[in-house]
Amino acid sequence: MGWLDEAGVDEFAVPGRIEVLTRSIGLMPGYNLRVLIVCQSESQVAFEYGRDTAKTIRTATAMQVLFHPKEQEDAEAYSKMLDDCTEKVRNRNYSSGRGGSSSGTSEQQQKRPLMLPQEIKRIGNKRQIIVTENIPPIFCDRANYDADP
Repeated sequence: MGWLDEAGVDEFAVPGRIEVLTRSIGLMPGYNLRVLIVCQSESQVAFEYGRDTAKTIRTATAMQVLFHPKEQEDAEAYSKMLDDCTEKVRNRNYSSGRGGSSSGTSEQQQKRPLMLPQEIKRIGNKRQIIVTENIPPIFCDRANYDADP
């Protein structure tokens, strides 16, 4: 990828539409090939390739690294991508009446997004989320190559 760095082309959307990619992206995983795409948001890819092809490109990638999004639409898409989790919720009930008072506690499983859009927007510049096939998402520190001697 040296030519990309030398030419200043370090983002997928900069060179414009790459026609051979649109024809071959869906076939690449069958040959155990993957493409590394760097872009600010999916809307950049959708602008050049259209929404359907942008979705195909995203689907064909084995891994995505998500950084804090600036746009609410991206945060909502990331939240959906991360899917849901279940958590235990305790409810306490109190009632009083003629026969006295009673209380009880119940526990149930409740579905919620793994991360809400507003939580994703607040992860900051030093954290990232890695989404890859067949394993749960990884929430981790972001590698800072400038600080590594």
